[in-house]
Amino acid sequence: MRVLIVEDSDVIADAIQYMLDDEFETVHAADGQAARDLLGTDDSFGAVLCDVRMPRLNGLGLLQWARTERPDLVRRLLFMTTNAGVPEAREIALTHRLLVKPFTRAALLEAIRAIDAQP
Repeated sequence: MRVLIVEDSDVIADAIQYMLDDEFETVHAADGQAARDLLGTDDSFGAVLCDVRMPRLNGLGLLQWARTERPDLVRRLLFMTTNAGVPEAREIALTHRLLVKPFTRAALLEAIRAIDAQP
């Protein structure tokens, strides 16, 4: 499975790629706008791991775009944040799994496998 990591911090994106590389092919997008551009032309991602707070287009904006433009993608979105109390994170948590940074490799793998197991 291919996993798109949408994260504005290269250090965090690299750490996540390191956690996943032995089981998944990973691609990194630096923000929601870059992810949206990529997802507009590439539908091969089995999961999209997206930070909530980023410049240009945040996680909530990417979710709203997916709901209207790529509804097939919505169930494959998984979000992460350092602060689950921010308004965007609270809204996302109503419908999607939200991992709080720092998370363990086991928690990340479980969340991605849960997406893959959905019908």
